[in-house]
Amino acid sequence: MNDVVRCLGMPLRSRNHLRASAAMVVAMLTIALLGLASSSAQANDSCNCQANVTRTVTFCIDGTNYTANVDFCEVNYNPPVLGDCSTVLLQNRKSTLRKICFVGTQPIGYTDAQIIGYLLCHIRSTACNVPNEFGFVVPGPPVRRYCWEIKVPKCTMRDNGCIVPCGDCKYCIWAFEWQRAGGVCANTISLRCDGPNCNGQNCTENEGCPVIQCCP
Repeated sequence: MNDVVRCLGMPLRSRNHLRASAAMVVAMLTIALLGLASSSAQANDSCNCQANVTRTVTFCIDGTNYTANVDFCEVNYNPPVLGDCSTVLLQNRKSTLRKICFVGTQPIGYTDAQIIGYLLCHIRSTACNVPNEFGFVVPGPPVRRYCWEIKVPKCTMRDNGCIVPCGDCKYCIWAFEWQRAGGVCANTISLRCDGPNCNGQNCTENEGCPVIQCCP
C-alpha cells in the first residue's frame, strides 16, 4: 500500500515516464514472443511444409529421358536473404523437395537417391537457359548471379509410385550458385547434410547425400 501511495504521490511527469517505460517493456516482450513463434513456424514449414509449386520436368537418367511432376515448397526473395550460397551467401530462392511422381514410363532399377541425383544435375545444367522451366534465369549485368538453395530428403519411401520424404525430418541442403561472366554461365555448389538414422517404417535411408549424376 505504501508503495502505491508513493507512486500516486509522484509528480505527473514521473508517472507518465513510469507508464511509458512499462509500455516499452510489454512491447519488447511481445516482439520477442512473436519472434520465437515465427522462428518455430519457419522451422516446421521448412521441414514438413505443404508443397506450393509443381513443375513438370523432363530429365535424363542414364541416357533416357523421363518426365515427372516435381513438388516443391518454395519461397523467392527479392532482395536476396542470407543462406548457404557458396560465395556471397545470398539466396534468391529456397525450396524443399516434397515429391517426385513420374508421368508415364518410370525408371527401373534406380534408387531414390540416384533419381534425385539426376534431377539435381538437370537443375544445375538448365538454369542458365532461356526459357527456364524452373521459373528463373541467371540475370545479366550488373548482378550476374543467382543462387537457389534446395533441400532434398535424406530418407525416402514410395507412395503410390511417387518418391516422398519418410521418417525423421532429415535433409541434404544443396546451394546452387550461377554466375555470368564473359558470356559464360558457370555454376558452383555447396552442400551440408543432416545426420543419419531415418527412424521411420519402410524408409530407405540414402547413404550420405544424393550424388549429382549426369547423363553422358
